[in-house]
Amino acid sequence: MKIYAELETDPCEVIKLFSNTLSLITSPSTSHSHFSQFPPNHFQPDLEDGIPALIQYLVEVRRRINDNKAFKLAQREQLPQIIDTTLLKCYLHTNDAFVSPLLRLNNCHLEESEIILLEYEKYSDLIILYKYKGLHTKALDFLKKQAKQKGSPMFGHDNSIRYLQGLGKENMDIIFQYSTWILEDNPKEALQIFTEDVDEVEQLPRDRILDFLQRKFKHLVIPYLEHVINVWDDTNTLNHDTLIHEYQDKIKHSTGDSAIQIRSKLLLFLKQSNHYSPASVLARMPHDGLHDEKIIVLSKLNKHEQVLGIYVNTLGDVQKAIEYCDHVYQNNLQTKEELAANQVHFLLLRLLISTDSTPNKRLGGLESTAKSHLDVALDLMEGNPTKISALGALHLLPDDVPLSRVVPYLRHALNNSMYEKRKAQLMSSLLYADHLQHQEQRILEQSQWVLITENDVCLVCKKRFGHSAFVRHPNGDVIHYTCQEKYVKYKLNTSSFQRRRL
Repeated sequence: MKIYAELETDPCEVIKLFSNTLSLITSPSTSHSHFSQFPPNHFQPDLEDGIPALIQYLVEVRRRINDNKAFKLAQREQLPQIIDTTLLKCYLHTNDAFVSPLLRLNNCHLEESEIILLEYEKYSDLIILYKYKGLHTKALDFLKKQAKQKGSPMFGHDNSIRYLQGLGKENMDIIFQYSTWILEDNPKEALQIFTEDVDEVEQLPRDRILDFLQRKFKHLVIPYLEHVINVWDDTNTLNHDTLIHEYQDKIKHSTGDSAIQIRSKLLLFLKQSNHYSPASVLARMPHDGLHDEKIIVLSKLNKHEQVLGIYVNTLGDVQKAIEYCDHVYQNNLQTKEELAANQVHFLLLRLLISTDSTPNKRLGGLESTAKSHLDVALDLMEGNPTKISALGALHLLPDDVPLSRVVPYLRHALNNSMYEKRKAQLMSSLLYADHLQHQEQRILEQSQWVLITENDVCLVCKKRFGHSAFVRHPNGDVIHYTCQEKYVKYKLNTSSFQRRRL
């Protein structure tokens, strides 16, 4: 083989020497194939023992093909196919561990390689051949056939799922076509085609996948979106809105523990997500249900009065309404929205006073307590004197409310008003003192001036100023603007000279 390499013998002539041996590697059915065209060599003995040497020779020739310009362009295009197909036969006969890497080079002749791989039952390698030749439909048809044959090494869905996961977004139509039968057989396992944590799957167009699932496999929309949002941190508003709508639809058609579980998911998602459209979600909510969910959405829209209306008039839970006001008040203080913070308790007060508080009235299916809403409103005023405007509250109260009932509130409110007044006066005095200080500083600065005549010269360059820009230093020195750097050296030299004189 070294002699053939040194003489640069045509590799096809060398391969002819092994035609008998190579024909034994494949079945008789391959004798009419393109790569069995070499005539048998009747003058050579069985060269089976020379297969390793042939492998070594072909590997070396393949390495030299692209580097050596002695090979013609046609040879550089055809020889890799002939060499790699021959190597495939040799590897199958000696060491099949090299088959997969060889096929990934994508030089092997398709029909010849397909036949020999089928006869050796190298199904995994056959799939590699199809994949690197771009024959995805052929590979998936073969996988589907093998998946349904018991005893086949490729029985089941796993191989098809893995193949589909690696196709990428440019093959979406193929993915949809060949994922259908797997989704029908095993939906939970097949969903991994669209949710596996690999780059090729994560980059698939989610809008197309969502549309596909909604049309054909609606029961998989929720688990798909949960993975996309919770695992991949998707922030697309459409996906968040769709998941909420799917939760709502499932609650309608569920009962018992299933409905409770889905509703818990919906409540948690509404609280945690900041990427859905509250207005869109609210528009699709039922008028006579999902009150807790509606409260969360209305709160995100800052429609506090409607939230309080649900608590008081629908759910009949005034205590929850008070807790909600306290929560909004604290949040608004943290975001420095003081005006909004001071309004929410007033909204509840107005709602309580305006609501008919006749005893035994049904409120959201619950009987009102003996304590009227007016009493609750007065307690609210007394407990939150700094959070409710005294002027607005007094205008809301009915005329028949005893003065003694509002004395504690008024006392706290007046004390708070006096405190705020003193604080404002103190702040005003401090600001005025600061203003006077700045005025004094301004007058002092404006009192300083410099007179430049046509005879004055720069201390540094000793030239007249003329119309050039100049700079006045705090010590009174006036120099050209362009002489500032030299001025530093000038001052250093002057100081040094004065020290020497001393």
